Amino acid sequence: MNSNHLPDILKTTKLQMDGGKYAQAVQTLEFALELDPEPWLKNEIYFQAALCKCELKDYAGAVENLETALSIAGDVEYAEKKHIYDILRIAYTHKPDHLKLAELCRMLLSIEEDKTDIVTNLFYAYIGSENWEELAKLFDDNPDIDFGKNTSIYKSISFRMTGRYKEAFYEAGKYIERFGDNHEVLANLMEIYYEIGDGARGVEYYKKAIVLCDDPVWRQKTGCQLLFKDLYHGVISDDEFPGIVDDIRRNTEKLQTNTAFDNTLKPFRKIRIGYLSADFRKHPVGYFLLPVMMSTVNSHCSNLCFNLTKPKDEDDTVTRHFKSLADIWEEVYERPDSYIEQLFLTKKVDIAFDVMGQTAYNRLQLYARRLAPLQISWIGAPVTSGIAAMDYVITDRNVDPPGSEKYYTEKLLYMPECFLCTTLSGIPKVETPAFTRNGYITFACFHNLIKVTDKTLSLWRVIMERCVNSRLKIMGYLPAGEEKRELFDERVRMAGLPMERVTILPMRDQNDYFAAYNDVDIMLDTYPFSGATTTFDALRMGRPIITLVGERHVTRVSHSLLLHVGLDDLAAFSEDEYVEKAVELANDHERLRKINDELPRLVENSPLTNQPVFRKNFEKIIRDAWVGYCFKNRVGDYDYGDDSPAELLEQIINATVYLERKLDAGETIDDPLASEYYSAQKAFLAKLSLVTNNEELVHGYENLVGLIESSTGEKNLRMVITTAKKHINTLCNREILS
Repeated sequence: MNSNHLPDILKTTKLQMDGGKYAQAVQTLEFALELDPEPWLKNEIYFQAALCKCELKDYAGAVENLETALSIAGDVEYAEKKHIYDILRIAYTHKPDHLKLAELCRMLLSIEEDKTDIVTNLFYAYIGSENWEELAKLFDDNPDIDFGKNTSIYKSISFRMTGRYKEAFYEAGKYIERFGDNHEVLANLMEIYYEIGDGARGVEYYKKAIVLCDDPVWRQKTGCQLLFKDLYHGVISDDEFPGIVDDIRRNTEKLQTNTAFDNTLKPFRKIRIGYLSADFRKHPVGYFLLPVMMSTVNSHCSNLCFNLTKPKDEDDTVTRHFKSLADIWEEVYERPDSYIEQLFLTKKVDIAFDVMGQTAYNRLQLYARRLAPLQISWIGAPVTSGIAAMDYVITDRNVDPPGSEKYYTEKLLYMPECFLCTTLSGIPKVETPAFTRNGYITFACFHNLIKVTDKTLSLWRVIMERCVNSRLKIMGYLPAGEEKRELFDERVRMAGLPMERVTILPMRDQNDYFAAYNDVDIMLDTYPFSGATTTFDALRMGRPIITLVGERHVTRVSHSLLLHVGLDDLAAFSEDEYVEKAVELANDHERLRKINDELPRLVENSPLTNQPVFRKNFEKIIRDAWVGYCFKNRVGDYDYGDDSPAELLEQIINATVYLERKLDAGETIDDPLASEYYSAQKAFLAKLSLVTNNEELVHGYENLVGLIESSTGEKNLRMVITTAKKHINTLCNREILS
């Protein structure tokens, strides 16, 4: 058949489409393309195929066909391809691809005379992509725009997100006056009140909002926003917090799916760890995450990194480092939840790590559905995820002492020392305390300024009153939006601080940021949201920090860091003590000099920067969780006889390392675990002759297996492990295990 038959084929296609047989029409059109028609006809065939796919709700396929048709059309007049753009807007809307839809609509606005439908598409594209700045601008440019009830709702949200609180309040009130209470409007008011410093009213609006909506997805998202907003204000009391968390947890139970995971339940095999994050970059989370990506034993795990943000800086060295360490790297920032969910399933991820919490671009709703057999939260936000399906949270006993379980939906997985570790690269020279040059004490806070609460400001005011010649330098990320910046400055003034001795600066670039520590003497922590990265940085630069410790994790991170460098006496447990410790240290110039001299070395020799030890401890608790899952969920013992020699070797390496680390941690090896080790070693012995003809090694392994079978007590287990390491190194012709 040749191109002469194309007219008949296209007539057949039209009949199929008129009869609603769209799937058959697509097949006919695909056949027509194989006949290599002229470009103008090929363009029309792709267009007709896209129409059929839209009817079949295959919008991804329709987009592909329409984009191909546009590329074929090239530079022809707009009028000749307007029909393609019209359908492409529909396909982008339903696919959905909010970013491409917005880009297309902005282009069409400069061409089309009737802009009504395009503005409507743009409205929903900005909402879908959460581009609140552009949405607010769209409202500004189209003051008469009307999307019914949605107009005031999204005006209020976009104005809040751009710091225009007066307008946000007005639009929320306008909606309530016309239509009554609405869960979206009330939830937005919750956030507005938190952001202007009235968290108590914010909690009231949260409680009103959730009563009006039964949608578990919306309730999960709103509950998590409440947890995140309250980190900065601490309005929810310690007594009330467990009840709110439990309510959020019960709601997320409705989101769990019954996914049948078929991951092999071998406790000692290589674990496939999936990290879904927007922070594989120059970001505090990125710096904390990097150390654990470099496994002490290659067989321990595979790192699968799924990136949620489009890189803004192609030269981001941290991103490049992550890519080099990842066994699998995939960009998923424009992918829908369903794609990511399927990706985790097909990649057979064993443990899904959440390292974002409630921060921007998170996909906590996916963890609520369950992405992997095990799910673990760590470092994203210093609060529970609120997710019933989140199995563990990694922490330490200083930030979450016994009794903290009531504040979490997760089980607590304790690191033996600090739950954080970082690097020391790129730190400028540490200079002598600033008072030795200035003649007065300079207090400072270099936090995200949203952490600076009215309570914190009132404590600083008292400190400055007591230290009459002191100065205060506040440097940090200023809130976006003119109203937000003015509001912060006004709050500082209203707190009664002596403004002639206070300097407020925007955050500087990294080099100037570290250099700024040399211009101050004592760091003042915020409450309730204490420092983490900034506390690390201050300690590295030889600057002590005064912190106020509460009961929950968010208030205790600086305390944990101070404890590990021997400065836990700078942690206060009451507001009066916070003031007294700051004043006392300001008057103790000799101690300030000593801290300045010794602190950088103390940090360098502490668990806070000891990456090899941190990695060992981290790998051990991850293996704890995986072993526990395997023993709990598998039916019967695993038959190691079916494994290849290479698979068995990988497992006995991991098992040997794991058992040694358990003994080093002072833990006992229970019978099921010892029996599992024996089974793996026995199976490996049976196949050892397939990988070596070293009779001495085989004989040694026979003795080892007999020793394992008869071993009892820690002493014999230590002997077994030492012998196993020797044989493994001999077999591999190098020192795999030290």
